Amino acid sequence: MSQNDTFIMVCAHKPGAFLSHPPYVPIHAGKAIASVEIPGTIGDDTGDHISARNPWYCELTAQYWAWKNLPKSVKYVGLCHYRRYFDFKRRHLAWEEQTGASTFFSSEHPLPDLDRLFRRYDMVMAKPSILSQTLIRGCYWMDEAAFMDTRTVIADKYPDYVKDFERMVLRGNRFWGRNMFVMPRAQFDAYCEWSFGLYFEIERRFESSGREMSLRLPAFLGEYLLAVWARVNGLRVCYRPIRLISESDPAPVGKIKRMTKRYVIPPLKELLFRLRQAQLLPQPRPGIGSKIMRYLGGA
Repeated sequence: MSQNDTFIMVCAHKPGAFLSHPPYVPIHAGKAIASVEIPGTIGDDTGDHISARNPWYCELTAQYWAWKNLPKSVKYVGLCHYRRYFDFKRRHLAWEEQTGASTFFSSEHPLPDLDRLFRRYDMVMAKPSILSQTLIRGCYWMDEAAFMDTRTVIADKYPDYVKDFERMVLRGNRFWGRNMFVMPRAQFDAYCEWSFGLYFEIERRFESSGREMSLRLPAFLGEYLLAVWARVNGLRVCYRPIRLISESDPAPVGKIKRMTKRYVIPPLKELLFRLRQAQLLPQPRPGIGSKIMRYLGGA
């Protein structure tokens, strides 16, 4: 692997500190409608782009730009966020942990050898968060109608994906979040062809029915659809936790609490989910799951 054949987007919508050494490339998502410049970034508003749709597509406008405009010499493509990066150093069950900006940006963050990694795997994805209830019940940022509308479009346009969408998204308890990945160029192109075909069809149906599509809807859907696409296509996924960058280092946490968050809470939430599915425990009150998830930091 060389730095020149790998392109990992660092999506940003406001000025700040980013990883910017190759292969990390800061991208100004939604630059076409932005009111401020972000120094040191590439805009997603050149060539074939959907930059002006950023209020609905968020980081996906940068993903679309990369799909349509990166040179064919790029061998591996990735996406992360100005505050979130893959953690290739640690292995634990928690999906996201915080690090202060000064600590993070003063450290080295080398990538693994991607040539070697992709001989064993087909893509890198963010480790999912385990919920103690179904995704629909615990997902406080989308209503159930949006999920069902998406299922209808998938059934019409990509019927081979319906079964896994129902199992993983409508009945599952994994939160596949952040729209983060690293994958070979061929996989990236195939995923973009499939996913943007779906987003644009959803958008078209909203327009034809006279309804207004909710802000960020395609971006939210992308967080779940990447996992569905990987499952249907039988891809071997390397799951990695996420390092969340905060303004300062979080308060020190005792070893017992840290180990509990990493290794005890995720399987406990899985157990609660299975007991509820078997009707051995009542479902939580509406909204309680999201409060628990926020309190636990997505553990």
